[in-house]
Amino acid sequence: KEINIYIYVCIEREKKKRKHNMSKSKSSLDPIWFQYFINDTPFPVTYEAIFEQAYKTGILYLIVAAIWILIYYLLDTFYPRFQKISPTHKKWYVIANVSKSFFLGIALTGPHTGIFPSWQLHHDYALRLDYHSFELCRRWATWYVCTDFLALIFVPKLPYSTKMHHIITVAFLLILWCTDISDSQSISSQITRCIDVYGYWSAYAFSVNLFLALRVLYDQNSFGMVIIRLVSFVAYTVCCLCNWLWQVREIYRAFLLKDFPNYDHLWIVLYGIGLFFICKDDVILMKWLLYPTRKKIKKEMK
Repeated sequence: KEINIYIYVCIEREKKKRKHNMSKSKSSLDPIWFQYFINDTPFPVTYEAIFEQAYKTGILYLIVAAIWILIYYLLDTFYPRFQKISPTHKKWYVIANVSKSFFLGIALTGPHTGIFPSWQLHHDYALRLDYHSFELCRRWATWYVCTDFLALIFVPKLPYSTKMHHIITVAFLLILWCTDISDSQSISSQITRCIDVYGYWSAYAFSVNLFLALRVLYDQNSFGMVIIRLVSFVAYTVCCLCNWLWQVREIYRAFLLKDFPNYDHLWIVLYGIGLFFICKDDVILMKWLLYPTRKKIKKEMK
């Protein structure tokens, strides 16, 4: 009897400690303005909650779109390099890539900026996948997809692979909104974890988006731009390889969770198809980063 009482006391103490840590991390990591646009998801997920989230996300994206428009006209008025960009649709391309690079770069700095929660903790939460961790991951995904969604609207003549990349990230965000993680071993929870970790690793390649914007403004064949391109290629390659290896391992594990054939395997296959288009766009971009770099370095060495 005394042993049972001791075990009960330990369990209650651990619950209080965990609750205290979660509330503390939430208050220190989630600024009030950040929480306003993202609801806490009730479980099971209701249609009302999804519609309300879509409404608030729409307001958030409209605000970011207004900022893009303002920046466009300011640069087009006061920055000569931006004025000379031709064709003009590339101006939106520059703004979209600088914006994405900014979001991802700031994210990696953690809570010290006071702007966003810690991206590292986001990754840790994605692996743990409890209620609070899922909320933080979902908030991050909403911000992460913002620039991709707006790029589909503002940037004309995007390559087909890039369009598919953006469309699939929006689809993955909708999956996060509709996911019920009450069962951490369910296929939906496993896919949610994979989506979150993919976004985490992608953030480390923020320099790639910055380079894509700078190459329009500056001579990409200059020695400085070649160095930036090379650094971006190395960072992008390392992040993609680590990401892909982790994704393959988790997809394989998810298959083993269920007896084959099983209806849940269909969702894994669909996720794999979406991941294929994203990886295809990553490979195309890596090739584009590598080959001009090799040619320019050989030329500089001669």
